[in-house]
Amino acid sequence: MEYTFLIVIMFICALAASNKMNNLEKMIKYQQYTIDKLSKQLGVPEHPINDVVRKKLKEDKYVEAIKEIREVLNMSLPEAKKYVDAIKDDM
Repeated sequence: MEYTFLIVIMFICALAASNKMNNLEKMIKYQQYTIDKLSKQLGVPEHPINDVVRKKLKEDKYVEAIKEIREVLNMSLPEAKKYVDAIKDDM
């Protein structure tokens, strides 16, 4: 009986944590959207690595572009892939 109660409590805590994480991810995406809009309006120059990435993409070196982003910006593989894909979509 005690184990069942503990399992139910753990399950509820896991659901609550998952919900909180989803909410935080949504907030971060909205903040990034706002930052992007403000930087465009203020004319903030983009990171110089973007030119390197564009050059590599023009040379069809997609994987090398991702590696470069990971090294320079210290991103995880999925983050770097999204970053490179966003630059590719703007080209």
